[in-house]
Amino acid sequence: MGIDDPMIVEVVAEFGESAAEPGMLLAQAWAREPNGVTSGYITSVRVPAKANESPAEQGERLFCALNESQDFAETLTKFIHLLIKNRR
Repeated sequence: MGIDDPMIVEVVAEFGESAAEPGMLLAQAWAREPNGVTSGYITSVRVPAKANESPAEQGERLFCALNESQDFAETLTKFIHLLIKNRR
């Protein structure tokens, strides 16, 4: 990410079937410093659901989609810079 700082950031993705788009899986990614109070919403990704796919397989596909997302990388980088700027 090109950030020269030892900060560790946790990224959490919540995922499941999209209520608004049946047949699609949706993941929402959040980030925060470990033990941090503030979490920042990073982005969402969607992939088509597959019949008989396990939750682990769904998570893996969504994880890959996040890693390939330019929006995810850019927004996460901005969030990290914000955390560094506001460090106490």
